[in-house]
This record gives sequence, structure tokens and C-alpha cells, in this order.
Amino acid sequence: MRTTPTTIAAIATPPGSGGIGIIRISGPNALAACLAVFRRHLESTPGNDGRTSVFSPASHRLYHGFAVSPKTGLLLDEVLFCYMRAPRSYTREDVAEIHCHGGPAALHQVLEAVLAAGAAPADPGEFTRRAFLNGRIDLPRAEAVIDIIQADHDAFLNAAADQLRGGLSHEVAEIRQRLLGIKAEAEARIDFPDDMDEAQWAAADIHKDLIVPIEALIRDHEERRLIRDGVRVAIIGMPNVGKSSIMNRLLRQERSIVTPVPGTTRDVVDGEFRARGLILRVSDTAGIRDTEDPVEKIGVERSRQAAMDADILLVVTDAGDPSSLSICSELSSDLHERQTGASSRKPRIVWAHNKSDLPSAATPAHPDFQPPDASPVFVSAKTGDGMDALSAALTDAAPSVNPGSGHRAIPNLRHARCLRTARNALLRFRDGEAGGIPPDILMIDLREADDALASLLGISVADDVLDHIFSRFCIGK
Repeated sequence: MRTTPTTIAAIATPPGSGGIGIIRISGPNALAACLAVFRRHLESTPGNDGRTSVFSPASHRLYHGFAVSPKTGLLLDEVLFCYMRAPRSYTREDVAEIHCHGGPAALHQVLEAVLAAGAAPADPGEFTRRAFLNGRIDLPRAEAVIDIIQADHDAFLNAAADQLRGGLSHEVAEIRQRLLGIKAEAEARIDFPDDMDEAQWAAADIHKDLIVPIEALIRDHEERRLIRDGVRVAIIGMPNVGKSSIMNRLLRQERSIVTPVPGTTRDVVDGEFRARGLILRVSDTAGIRDTEDPVEKIGVERSRQAAMDADILLVVTDAGDPSSLSICSELSSDLHERQTGASSRKPRIVWAHNKSDLPSAATPAHPDFQPPDASPVFVSAKTGDGMDALSAALTDAAPSVNPGSGHRAIPNLRHARCLRTARNALLRFRDGEAGGIPPDILMIDLREADDALASLLGISVADDVLDHIFSRFCIGK
């Protein structure tokens, strides 16, 4: 982290060739660094030798011109130049941009010329970090910037956009404001015990006004994974039942290798498809069986782990091979553990009875495996029959997401940790006050809850936390 105001510069557009490439400069000497490179004219004209030393650009206007090496005078590119005077800029500092053609060589040469004029290379996320430190945006809104950059579907983009608008910050700030009122009264009762009336709050109010809305935000975080990362589908079955062929049908591409040899798939192969506004991330796993092959054995263990982590288990059996139903016994204990454990999301099960085109295909039955509210979906990965029904079954089995979640800010992992800390402290305060614990002891819990919410909002946050947050950003943002 820089301790003095420094002018920084970086390429703000993605690596590679493109129509346009942007070099962004921010800091007290942003304009001077740009004008050392930018020329409005290449040839001398009466009263103008082409240099921009006499050029005083208006803020927030685009100017056509040329980028020239300040050392050699050689033309680097034909460009557009824009100057945004502080505080009306992204960082609330003086900001200048040079818009070049998007070739890597041109961009890097112009950037090198700007750095030679006195700017320093920007760190990842440093422009957005300055926007936060200079008070233009709070920390949740700064975090929303990287979410918008990384959003690859509408639901996540909409949630990130609401966070950028301040949706999450407003909710948390309101909760913290109510907390500060209780905290102020509690402190007054400690300092002036004889002058205070009975407490103005009740345990029910603390629960309704503070704990309930915090717990609602924590539940929103659970949905964030589904909106951002997608629904995890693990394809599970014995070797050679057609798991890889089914995955290729679902993805409509040859993602997994298919051969008649059992045990072809030895590691987890991932792919994805979209349905009903969510991403379904499908994992083709190694066939589960007893094996002495050390490599295949690792693959089987990874298959079991994928089953434990999945939101949906797509269990595949072979209509032409009754022995494939032994997967039911293999998985029954694992499924029971998942369904009776402490996981907040229980796995849904979809049963695909593959190779239904075979004459011997029949309705399977197995006493150890009874998927709740589900019956086998007969499919043929070879002909494609039943695949539409299987896709529909998977989307129907996807965990439900609040319809409004895709249009409102959703806490990320850091926010959820702060919210849980605040909630737990408030629960201790509520129960402690009811149990007659002295007010000065209870204040510890109120201060912890306030510190957690203040950290979430970025009002008080450690430098190492900021370093971690902004390290996720690309250079130039």
C-alpha cells in the first residue's frame, strides 16, 4: 500500500488485441504525465508547434490527437485523450485516459512513455482502492466492481449491480444505526446509572430489529453461491453405464472421452449448461467400483467427494445390466449421511436409467435406494431419447432461489463472516441481559457487533483485509 499520493498508470483493458485499448492515469500529476505524451498536431502550424504545453484541456471532453515518445519524438499511435478533473472522477483524483488502438505493442509503448514521464505502475485494484479510500464508494460497493467484471450471467450481474448501487450498504447501515442507538443507551446506563429510566429496548426488539434482519442477510449469502457459482451436479454410477455419454448430451458437446473400456474416466471432468437463469455445473466422475489400480482408486475417491459436495446427484444405471444397481448400495450410506447431517442444503437425487433403447430395458428397483419424490428417467445417451426429460428433471431438482435474489445485493463470504460475528454477539447480549449480566460486561458484545458491521461497511477495516480484497482485481481497475 502506498503511503504518499503517487500518480499511477496502467492498461485498463483486457490483454490481447482489440479495437480499442485504454491507458488510465490517476493522481496529482496525471495531466502532466499525459501531456508529455499527447500531441494535438503532428506538424507545426502558426502559433502551435504540435506540443501540448500550451494546451489546457477542459474536463470530461475527448480530444483527438497523437501519442508521441517524449524521448525520441517518434509517433506511437493515433489516439483520443480525456481528462477528468478531481473530484469528478472514478478515484476522486485527477484522472486522464489515452484511448489507443488495441494492439499490445502500441499499448505497451504508450504506457512506457507515460511511466517515463513520472507515473508509477498501478497495483491490482489500485484505482478502485483509491475510489474507496477517497470516499467515493464504500467497501461493499468497491467489492461489487469485481463482481460485475466477473459476472457471466444475468442473475449474478443484477445482484452485483444492486450492490454497486448501495443496496447492501443501505441495509447494513440501517441495522448498524439501530444498534448504535442501543449501544449509546447502554453506555449511558453505565456512566449515569442513577439518572437513567428503565431501558428503552426489550429483548424482543433486539431480536426483531437487529437479529432477524442480520439472519436474513446471512441466508441471502447461501443463495449467492447458487447465483454466482451455479448448481453443482455430480454424475455418479458404476463403470461403463454411460455417464460420460450423458454428460456430453447434456452439454451438447464432446466434453468427456467415451470408450467401451470400463474405467476410461479417472478424474472429475467439469462442464456447464444454463437453464432458468441458473448455471448447472456438471461433473462427470470416475465409475465407482473396487479396484487395485492406484490411479483409478484416486478417481473413485474423488467421485465420492463430488457426490458429497453436490447439490444434485445424477445417479446413472444401466438398463441392460442389473448389476449396475449396486451403485445404490455403494451410495446409500453416503446419501444417508448427507440427508441427516448438518448441511444447510440437502442433495436432490435424479435417477437416469440409461440404455433404454435396449430390448432388455426394464423399470429398476432396489431396496437400498429410493430417491425421494423421484422415479427413474429412462434415457438413451446413444440415441438422445429421454434427454429433454432428463434436463427438465435436473432443473426441477435445482435448489430454489428467491426470485428477487437476482435483483438485490447478496452478501459475499467476507460479509457473511462479519454478519455472523455481529449476530452471535447480539445473541449473547440478548441472552445475557435477560440473565442479569452486568451492563459493563454486556457492552463487550455490543461493541463486537458494532465492530463487525463497521468492518463490513469499510468504516474500520484492517489494511491486510483491503489488500486481500483488492488483490482479486485486475491491474487497471
